[in-house]
Amino acid sequence: MGRSRFLDIRIELFVGISNELLNHSVKIAVIINPRAGLPKLLPIIRLRIQQHFSALGNELKSYEITPQVDGTACGKQALQDGAELLVAAGGDGTINRVAQAIIGTEIPLGLLPLGSGNGMARTLGIPLKLDLALELYKNPVFRKIDTGKVNEKVFLISCGFGLDAIIAHDIERSPLRGTFPYILSAFRRSFTEPVEQFRLTNLETGETWDRDAIAISILNSAQYGGGAIVAPGAVPDDGLFHLVEGLELNAFEVFRFAYRIFHGTLDREPKVIMRQINRIRLERISERREMHIDGEALYSERVNIIENIPLSLRVLVGPKYQSGWKTTSTA
Repeated sequence: MGRSRFLDIRIELFVGISNELLNHSVKIAVIINPRAGLPKLLPIIRLRIQQHFSALGNELKSYEITPQVDGTACGKQALQDGAELLVAAGGDGTINRVAQAIIGTEIPLGLLPLGSGNGMARTLGIPLKLDLALELYKNPVFRKIDTGKVNEKVFLISCGFGLDAIIAHDIERSPLRGTFPYILSAFRRSFTEPVEQFRLTNLETGETWDRDAIAISILNSAQYGGGAIVAPGAVPDDGLFHLVEGLELNAFEVFRFAYRIFHGTLDREPKVIMRQINRIRLERISERREMHIDGEALYSERVNIIENIPLSLRVLVGPKYQSGWKTTSTA
């Protein structure tokens, strides 16, 4: 039996089991990031969540992320309190932190997208409107997806070095939210940032190559969020990442590059090299250290080991992906 068919059978069996989760009253922990979305609407959001899960007959307890207590700590506390389902209410960074509390366990993760890009929600087919997302919990379907590690840092959909990481750092400092600041920073930085030198090694095959690139991205999903399709064809449950190497662009190519990202055709761009990979060593030859993990601005080591952790997280999926992902998916 081939590996692909074996995984299909495991997933089919798993979905059948997980559909039973909310057929009885369960303990649900909702972990809210009060800084996500529109903070002024937080009281309304809390009330709507409480009303919805109470109407389903579930026991609900809410936890709030603070500067002192992050999503991972909230998730671990919820598990100690007996939670059977964690629901992360926030953006991709919030979802990442909450997921870290349960990766490698059988506890499932739900999400309510309240962020700017909502790349994870788009990857899983979760509606971006709160009421529609809540409706999924009436008859939920959960599937297992891969996660990744950069050294000991966990990511769910993407990590990046170079231009996209510098943009993430710009966004962290910006008072604006939404897609516009990303676009503004991307165009400004595309014309001013020099290429960076990388040395890459495929740890499965031993192949090593040097690359002068504006960005190196590793994706477990087709997109970053906000409609930006960076790795057409990437799916979150095949045990592989898409490695995307962006080469230096001139002024005309920057606009062509942007067009392709938002039309799902970046794989046709001659200034982009894509390959599938499971484990990679990424060495930064220059002094730059900016990186991002699921859109969160961080700093990397000089040498980074990036590896895929297959089928390590149970997640709620929307109707489009309840039977799994197709390799042509860009939604």
